Amino acid sequence: HRLTARLVTSTASADPLGLLDVRNGTWHSELVAAAGPRPGQLPELVAPGAICGGLVESAARLTGLKAGTPVVAGA
Repeated sequence: HRLTARLVTSTASADPLGLLDVRNGTWHSELVAAAGPRPGQLPELVAPGAICGGLVESAARLTGLKAGTPVVAGA
């Protein structure tokens, strides 16, 4: 979230957490309820390779990259 100001992760990165409904690519509501995270604590899910957003100004200054550079979800 520090790169784009969005709380987002790929389904591939979220899978090891054990709360993912892999068939639908969403958080599994029953598993999430049993684990106890509150709404908003889990990131938005996107497909691996999806653009999560543009690099924010503060991250651009720290990395030397141009603000707005696309940030892509990992696999």
